[in-house]
Amino acid sequence: MPDVLGKTLDVAKSDIKRVGFKDTVEVLGGGLFGILDEKNWMVCEQTPSAGDVIADNPRLVVDRSCGDEEPEPSETPAAPEPSDTPAAPEASAEPSEEASASDDDEDDSTDEDRDDRAESAMTFEEDFTDEFEGIFGYPPDQQIIDIATDFAEETCSTLDQGSTVEEILTNIVASTDNTDSQTALAIAAAVGIRHFCPEHEGQLP
Repeated sequence: MPDVLGKTLDVAKSDIKRVGFKDTVEVLGGGLFGILDEKNWMVCEQTPSAGDVIADNPRLVVDRSCGDEEPEPSETPAAPEPSDTPAAPEASAEPSEEASASDDDEDDSTDEDRDDRAESAMTFEEDFTDEFEGIFGYPPDQQIIDIATDFAEETCSTLDQGSTVEEILTNIVASTDNTDSQTALAIAAAVGIRHFCPEHEGQLP
């Protein structure tokens, strides 16, 4: 069994196949709605361990990221030795009008992007809730809304990488046998395209 911890799911499956295992690799995780794009999921646990013989189907546990360990602090660097070279003169404390204007433009642009993103997320939640309730007869809870939002953004990212809506819908059906989950995913994808990447709206059936 190769060491696939910390690798994306698509790479991990490829590594396992490369050592000669041709059967199904069992994948656990992927959230309530399953896995759409294997490149977006990381292997956090594997069975068997690296170097062990593959007796049964390998099992991989995936998540968006593995752990939240803080990097160990590095040793305090030694203080620099004094230099005979005279220090460069300090720059004027007052920025030029041109630089200031440029910074203001960047701040305004960042604020606008942030406001647009917040507005899109808010209207997405409203429309997703309305469509979900219209089909299922009850509103989605916050966990479903959060998962749907992540899935919608992942859908847009996948479309930007060259996939099609038809391929995404096919992957939805393949990712779960639960028809309610398939329906919820399809709603999230369609509503997400309208709000997060409307340039792909022409692909919607």
